[in-house]
Amino acid sequence: MDLNNWCCPEEWRKERAASVFPTPASLHWFIRMNRRELVEGGVLIIGSGRAKDSVDGSRFGQVVQEIRQARSLARLNRSEDLARLSEQAT
Repeated sequence: MDLNNWCCPEEWRKERAASVFPTPASLHWFIRMNRRELVEGGVLIIGSGRAKDSVDGSRFGQVVQEIRQARSLARLNRSEDLARLSEQAT
């Protein structure tokens, strides 16, 4: 593991994902809502005390994409399920 790949989330956002996360708050919200998946994916170290959160800049984007895709599929499945239920009710 190359420790040089680790950086603060805001640095990663500015350099690699400003189009996906247009503000620092948008990335902060995403991290807060998906903290467990990011830590389990090995791309987020939660800061403590004076230490801030750190992300593995070389892999963070891939895990973000996987989470976003999984959430999108879940929304799509719910939408399709609701449509089927609506059709069955008529």
